[in-house]
Amino acid sequence: MVFDEVVFWKENIEFLNGKELLDKKICTSLVYTNASGTGFGGYIVDCAKSEVKCSWKLEEQVNSSTWCKLESVYRMLMSKLTYMKGQKVLWRTYNQNVVHILYKGSVKSDLQRIAINIADICTREEIQLSRIKLGQTIEDDILAAGVTSDNFSTLDNRMEHFLSHSRSDNTTKLYHGAFRRFGKFIISKGGVAIPVEPIHVSLYLTKLLGSV
Repeated sequence: MVFDEVVFWKENIEFLNGKELLDKKICTSLVYTNASGTGFGGYIVDCAKSEVKCSWKLEEQVNSSTWCKLESVYRMLMSKLTYMKGQKVLWRTYNQNVVHILYKGSVKSDLQRIAINIADICTREEIQLSRIKLGQTIEDDILAAGVTSDNFSTLDNRMEHFLSHSRSDNTTKLYHGAFRRFGKFIISKGGVAIPVEPIHVSLYLTKLLGSV
């Protein structure tokens, strides 16, 4: 990993000097990705046939939630590289760890390796990724809903705080474990965990009720 990182900077330091990989300027494309312990999905807004979804291999399912969400960015990028080449991409992952790693790197070798691969691809293909935080997502959703009153829009910071602290770390881990169990069940039946189909959830709940 260290060698790969040295090679990356050797080849790109002059080009990147003084430039930000994660640009805040107006973007030409909007991408959504999300992932669980069983698979990932993503799509490009206003782009026909842009949906990508895939299940992790068994050996990949043991990785952390952050690994899954960061790897989903990489795989989505590779899947739609031709479309995104030369664009300024607003990428929404709803995971601030991913944003932090893409911007500053990670001390964990597996996460850093993915970040380096993403940075290398974006540099070669002239793709600029835009940073976005939860607060900006909330603000965009407020405006998209037609809410123009300052009395409502100024509540976005409070909403961000409540959402970020609405669950303890232990509760989040419990929820993640529950979703992974659902994912394994539905994949074993020939379905996919992402995107979630209501009928699949209903069948899973029926299975759980039958085992009580």
